[in-house]
Amino acid sequence: MALTNAQYDSLMRVYARRRAESAQELDARRKAFFEAYPEFPRLQEEISSNAAKRAKARILNDTALLAGLEEEYEDILDRRAAFFLKNNLSEEMLEPRFVCPDCRDTGFTDGHKCHCFIRAEIALLYHESNLSSVLERENFDRIDWSLYDTDVPPGQKRSQRDRMRDVVRRLKDFVDHFDSRFENLLFMGPPGLGKAFFSNCIARELLNTMHSVVYFSAGTLFERFSRTKASFDETQYRQDDAYLYDSDLLIIDDLGTEFANAYTSSRFFSVINERLLREKSTIISTNLTRNQLLDGYGERAASRILSAYDHIQLSGGDLRIRLKLRAMNGAEGSSADAF
Repeated sequence: MALTNAQYDSLMRVYARRRAESAQELDARRKAFFEAYPEFPRLQEEISSNAAKRAKARILNDTALLAGLEEEYEDILDRRAAFFLKNNLSEEMLEPRFVCPDCRDTGFTDGHKCHCFIRAEIALLYHESNLSSVLERENFDRIDWSLYDTDVPPGQKRSQRDRMRDVVRRLKDFVDHFDSRFENLLFMGPPGLGKAFFSNCIARELLNTMHSVVYFSAGTLFERFSRTKASFDETQYRQDDAYLYDSDLLIIDDLGTEFANAYTSSRFFSVINERLLREKSTIISTNLTRNQLLDGYGERAASRILSAYDHIQLSGGDLRIRLKLRAMNGAEGSSADAF
């Protein structure tokens, strides 16, 4: 997930451009303000002059002069406040306007990456990976409802298509209330039913609204845990933690296909537990049953997932097989090839 030097430089150029544009906009705004209210620059000049005199008085240790200048300064500030009140103006009109006020468009706060930088970093990595094109194909607008059965199976009350329409409504509700309601999703069901596809649908919607989304297949994630331990790279460890713990949404796809050991299982538990504590949403997809989750990941991790995640159970015929049959019969392809 780390940026290359070229990618890092490109992001820093974005922040430099933002600061330059902010400075230019502020200069133009102040110029227009001073022209509209010519008395204000005189107040500013009085403040600057008073500040210089107070500094000199402190150097000379002239306490009497300093006391008089302090009174004068308070009077100037009162007249300045009265000016804004009289004209129904705000002092914010003379302040710079940043895209991110928290870091003032520097990308860093207290020596650490700002949340806006992390989001930009993840968005850039998505854009420059094959996931960018995948998300253009796999989204809510491209769902092919003709893939789902309309017949009601024996012993059930609704068709697969009707059940899937409910699922999609639930996922859209998850997106719509993402900022106001903390939730986690667990996609369950056999292969070929769209678990990865629906995760990508959600990812695209949230990325388009400037949320940070991190995607890992379970195999890649656990392999990364192992590599970090083997290399003992503290910098990489901390960077991974920033992605895994602080991203708005973490997607772990195909849980159960990875090679796990005591260390990687412990790291996995740490990730899901810490995200629950921080109220950071997570989506997990798996072919495993509830009992298999308990057997494979132990009581601690499995209980966190089974109790704190909303279970989205997918069922029905394998959509991948249907797509292949459709292609063999010469029918038009579907965008649902992630199934």
